[in-house]
Order: sequence, then C-alpha cells, then structure tokens
Amino acid sequence: MILALSLIAGLPREAAHVLTLFAALPCAASCHILSRAMGADVQLMARITAVTTLVSFLSLPAILILLSKFS
Repeated sequence: MILALSLIAGLPREAAHVLTLFAALPCAASCHILSRAMGADVQLMARITAVTTLVSFLSLPAILILLSKFS
C-alpha cells in the first residue's frame, strides 16, 4: 500500500522503495525507554516492540522480494 501510494504521489521509484522498507521496519526499541520516562504502559510497549520485531523477520524479506519484482 505504501509503495502504491508513494508511486501515485509521483515519488521517484528509489524514494518509494525506501518508504516501503521504512514502513516494514519494527518499532524502535527507544519507544520502550520513552514510554518508561513518560509513565506510559511499559509492558505493553515491550510487547509491541517484541511482536513487531518478530513480524519483521517475515515481512522484510517479503517486501524485498516484492520490491525486486518492481525494479
């Protein structure tokens, strides 16, 4: 979806690929530290970070394969 939207918006192919890869990256580990500093739900943020990291093990290779088909 990000790839399609960025291409529709007229971005160069390389920029569209970079945006697509950034969208597939896991949540940053610094979010856990920030949530602790702001008094948010630290356990929830730790779970979100873990899940997005695990999902990225499957999504990143799939996204790279998809992008190679459109190069």
